Amino acid sequence: MTTAAPLARDLRSRLEHTPQLGTFVKIAGGDVIDLIALAGFDFAVLDLEHSQLTYTEARHSLAVARANGLDMTVRIPSLDTGLANRLLEAGAAGIQMSTVRSADTARRLAQALRYGPVGSRSISLSQPAARYGATPLTEYLDSHTHRPLIVGQLETVDFDNPIEDIVRPLDVAFIGTLDLSVAAGTPGDHSSPVAAKTIDSITAAAQNTDTALGIFTSNAAEAERAIDSGFHYIVVSSDLALLRGATTQLGSHVRQVRSR
Repeated sequence: MTTAAPLARDLRSRLEHTPQLGTFVKIAGGDVIDLIALAGFDFAVLDLEHSQLTYTEARHSLAVARANGLDMTVRIPSLDTGLANRLLEAGAAGIQMSTVRSADTARRLAQALRYGPVGSRSISLSQPAARYGATPLTEYLDSHTHRPLIVGQLETVDFDNPIEDIVRPLDVAFIGTLDLSVAAGTPGDHSSPVAAKTIDSITAAAQNTDTALGIFTSNAAEAERAIDSGFHYIVVSSDLALLRGATTQLGSHVRQVRSR
């Protein structure tokens, strides 16, 4: 796993040069964020789609991530411009949105994360990312208008528009392998012909539009293959899955010892 990059370089800058490894965060509390940062992950994805995290808990996690110098994006299930803005103001490095299947959805997501005249994001300086007003307006706009990562999840086999048109407004085209495998009719197997063809199409579209490729991987071996395949935004497992794996392994070992 790569070590944490210097704080002067944000996630967007690092993605242009080096594959970045992260993990999903589904558990509330700063200890989890501390451990992820100490482990050397490049970023984390706070999951507001498949977890029970509240906004208050999310804001606390973002604060702890900032204190650790850990970039954290936030996954949301659908476009909520107000929520996305609040999360960015609280320090999120970007927004990752589930199930982007049309060019219009991708454009609306991009617009929501950009200040005018580029986008439609509402601005206030009374928030952490602007140092509660200590950062001058022009300086803040210069540094933050294009900083948030626009991450769209492509995780179906049916799209409303050509994939290139969907990918073009995004900074990262993220392949959700599990949902894609289910949509392809081969749950858990994204190497099946239908799923593999879709992944190839997304990969080609990202290359043609100069969009970074992202993907979910279950383990280190899959992450290594993703790096070799040209993916740069790689999410490996989740805090819950890692905890389950460790506790299952320990429990199995303890039972073996007890049965001697």
